[in-house]
Amino acid sequence: MKSTFVFVIAVFLLALVLTSCSSQNEKSQLHDKKLSEHLKEYPDDYLPKNKVFVKYPSKAIRKKMSGYCTVQYTVTKEGKTAHHEVIDCSNDVFVKTSIRAAKKFRYEPKVRNGEPVDVPGVRNSFTFDIH
Repeated sequence: MKSTFVFVIAVFLLALVLTSCSSQNEKSQLHDKKLSEHLKEYPDDYLPKNKVFVKYPSKAIRKKMSGYCTVQYTVTKEGKTAHHEVIDCSNDVFVKTSIRAAKKFRYEPKVRNGEPVDVPGVRNSFTFDIH
């Protein structure tokens, strides 16, 4: 009886994992389709290829702090970010992790006259909500 229960739980967990993977795959395919459609409409635009989740600062977790941080940067012709600057931040505790995340972003660079170009002044706001 105990082994049957363990088997049922294992099958349930496997099904849950497979469903989650399937869902992530569908989300990825949907994102790729939307990106493709956007590129058809705006072929010279810069577009995000990879954005990462920002790490919630442990100090903010301990103090149960919520807030935001807006970072401005340049999307380079290589699709990386450079020249990071904090524009607005509710608390300094969110600055370091926001800049660290923005540095990991990757973009399809903007194309002008067939050549990739830098795009200054791109902004991203990170929201930290403890609830």
